[in-house]
Amino acid sequence: MDALEGRGLRWRVRLIDAERLDWERFPAHPGPDVVGAYFTLADGEVDVLRRLPTPAGRLATAVAVAAIRWLGFVPADLGQAPAAGVQRLAGQLDADPDELGSYVPAERTAREHRQRAARIARFRDADERDLARLEELLVVSALEHDSPLALLRTAALRLRERQLLRPALWTLERLVAAARARAERETHELRFDVYCREKGWLDPMGFLDRRETDVDDAWAHRSGARLVLCAARRRG
Repeated sequence: MDALEGRGLRWRVRLIDAERLDWERFPAHPGPDVVGAYFTLADGEVDVLRRLPTPAGRLATAVAVAAIRWLGFVPADLGQAPAAGVQRLAGQLDADPDELGSYVPAERTAREHRQRAARIARFRDADERDLARLEELLVVSALEHDSPLALLRTAALRLRERQLLRPALWTLERLVAAARARAERETHELRFDVYCREKGWLDPMGFLDRRETDVDDAWAHRSGARLVLCAARRRG
């Protein structure tokens, strides 16, 4: 994650407030297949949810299950869930859809409900290894295109495909920034390797040939991180 330090801030994701809000809430205009795909509970899931003590808690947890399967996280405002989806879940739970409006739990209770929803949806938290793998995938994507928003969408999609809960948005932003920085370095390194070979500076092992290298020319070219590596090899 050191790519964000100093000059590395150039790779950070810049979201305006409206975009940031969109990433933290239910989509305003869900597709026509969303309700059927994500707001439907299996019989065993209905049984588990009915064990919760209050109708509001049952419905809210069901909405959280749908949100996790659909978005990979639970938005803070469950009341923004698609009305058709809430009605479908309420029908399965024999609950009144309006019960969701009365859901005002204590913080601990809300956390327990989200955890229960994740277990029902069979999602888990992403650990450091998961995030490291995700960064590697983002580097590959960043070599193909450098759109920060597209990379954010890729990150969210890959997490959901692996049934991993989406971490805080700032975590994804840092991963995308680090991946963009690494992709740019790798691109520069490849270009500088080609440049060195065209100039006849590399020996058969891929190291700079001290007899052939024009150091001033190399520094003038300044193609990126590989330049430092080549200079270090030459000094060695």
